[in-house]
Amino acid sequence: MTFREMRESDLPELGKLYAGAFNAAPWFDRWTEETAARRISDILHTPGAFGLVSEEDGVLTGMAVGCAEQYFDGVVFQLKELCVRCDLRRRGIGTALMTELEKHLRGMGIRSALLFTSEDDLPFYRIQGYHRVGGMVMLDKEL
Repeated sequence: MTFREMRESDLPELGKLYAGAFNAAPWFDRWTEETAARRISDILHTPGAFGLVSEEDGVLTGMAVGCAEQYFDGVVFQLKELCVRCDLRRRGIGTALMTELEKHLRGMGIRSALLFTSEDDLPFYRIQGYHRVGGMVMLDKEL
């Protein structure tokens, strides 16, 4: 498995990967390849964006993407999306992506990484060393 920085030219294949991953269990979302590619494109065009892909024999197997943001005490990376092809789950690709991403972020001088996730995904991220932030809550309002 190899890793490289995400490129704009990856978007069509990333749209397929993302829609395939999140339309399956346990999320059962309703992404199209086009809306998924647009989501990733939106993130990639955000200031401070950085993304990695994993590949095997030239085929994308997973991705991680987010944005670096300045805070008063340093730069924090917010991981926006992480996914692995459904047929390749539970083979260590997600863990390898996280390890490689964190290595790149440290090299960029980023002091910490944060993310929002569902309760179902907590065990994976806890194994990666992430923990709940006390006093923080994610809120939503339909408009």
